[in-house]
Amino acid sequence: MDRLVLFTDDTAFVSTRLLKATLQAVQCRNDVAVTAVCTRTPLRRYGRLYWHARIMMGGRIQSLFDPSRRRMYKALRPLNVDRIARQHRFEVLVPPDQNVNHPEFIEELKTRLKPTLALSYYCLQRFSPALLDVFECVVNYHNGLLPEYMGWRATSWSVYHGETETGFTFHQMNENIDEGNVFIEGVVATRPDAGWLDLEHEKAVAAEKCVPRLIEMLVKHQTGQPQTGTARYFSRKDCLEITRIGAPSKHTSAELMKRLHAFGLLVMKINGTWYEVTKLERVSAKSKVRKSLSFRAADGIIMQPTRFRYVPFPLYRYLRLITRAVRSRQAIQQ
Repeated sequence: MDRLVLFTDDTAFVSTRLLKATLQAVQCRNDVAVTAVCTRTPLRRYGRLYWHARIMMGGRIQSLFDPSRRRMYKALRPLNVDRIARQHRFEVLVPPDQNVNHPEFIEELKTRLKPTLALSYYCLQRFSPALLDVFECVVNYHNGLLPEYMGWRATSWSVYHGETETGFTFHQMNENIDEGNVFIEGVVATRPDAGWLDLEHEKAVAAEKCVPRLIEMLVKHQTGQPQTGTARYFSRKDCLEITRIGAPSKHTSAELMKRLHAFGLLVMKINGTWYEVTKLERVSAKSKVRKSLSFRAADGIIMQPTRFRYVPFPLYRYLRLITRAVRSRQAIQQ
């Protein structure tokens, strides 16, 4: 019998669908069992309910004042992994220092749990070769089509590039990022009224229907198909560069609106002050304009944010430095 370990950093949102679908698919089989669920960011019992209530109420209040913010999908109720673990008799693991590549965690998997398969649902840490060697096969859910959209924010990049379809891929994990063989892939249509978060939910709905077939392929020890096509990788640095705009006047209004629709948030420097902007509007010359917030785009159109938050630039710079330090530490540990 195969022994399956699930990895996730998110038990409250999109991956909830995939986790539930996996547990249901495994229950119907007698040749595979879930041994453990590994999460690097556990929430306390009431913490999950707090965040769920905050998202639900916040979304409803925002939609009352701004109908354009009404989401097509409701926030999913958080998955109580501890309760489900007691029901189905598997363990919940939290690796030391929240690092799945920690030697003690890898040794525990090898000597005590002895798993054969692993599924990764939004586990954002790269698996080291030592961790990959523990399993016969490790499959990752990637929210983009491969190899065209490797790396970070695949949904946002596909929307930004004007694709008529965006997709998801279940692929085998190896030492390189998003380069393993493809087991299953699917597509959903993009629409002008759908934001990137709505598309993420649509992908999860489509992907959960593929989970039973994925389990069947893993149990039969299938290896998937090699990736074909032109490879494009989008790094975290690329995401920061396209969403951080130090000189809005150098971009056209269409380009700014395009970026905002695709990524949902822009960090903009307007008249010497940095803001996190989630909504931009074109302003006519006859309308009342807040001079401290308005600017003229490269095509001559006056624009100003109508939903924003002040962000001191030094804080933003320090956050980037912290991110670089964390990434350097992870690279050393790998």
